[in-house]
Amino acid sequence: MTITYNIKNLTATLENLNMTGTFAPANTTLDTSIPPASIGLYQLINKLISELVSIKNTVTVEEKRIMAVLAADAHANAFTGAIAATASGAGLKVANREAATAGTAGRNEMTITVDDEFNKPAVFIASTAGDISEDGLFEFLQKILHAIFKITNNSVTADTGCVVADPIDVAIYSGNAA
Repeated sequence: MTITYNIKNLTATLENLNMTGTFAPANTTLDTSIPPASIGLYQLINKLISELVSIKNTVTVEEKRIMAVLAADAHANAFTGAIAATASGAGLKVANREAATAGTAGRNEMTITVDDEFNKPAVFIASTAGDISEDGLFEFLQKILHAIFKITNNSVTADTGCVVADPIDVAIYSGNAA
């Protein structure tokens, strides 16, 4: 069997790799936010890296706030008791979104939210998406990285393709992490 390449596909691939369009990050529709007719693959990869760095920087800021709250509280050294969210004065926010699965929501002995009893600090602050706990952000990024692992390790099939299953499934506090 002889393989042939369509010249149009070869040239379109090169053009697609190098397109430079405009993102619309605030738009909730996939093809409007990241238009496939104008965004190049290299541009997409660079934006993804940039957004991950921005997320990491935000998490670092919140980490410092968490450390300040612990340093200011006498109970912190015993890892028992509770600290009132309003007591810190460090601008620490309580998360209103956490991991959707119990295994992740309770990782490293974290307490899963029950009956809207908000108890996890937010490590990512987002005005419209909600303030996300460490486990919620971990689960979200875990799913994306797993999809990338599947692609780079040739673990995708014709049946599954390159689908990321519910990467934005971060539970709103409902006390029912599955």
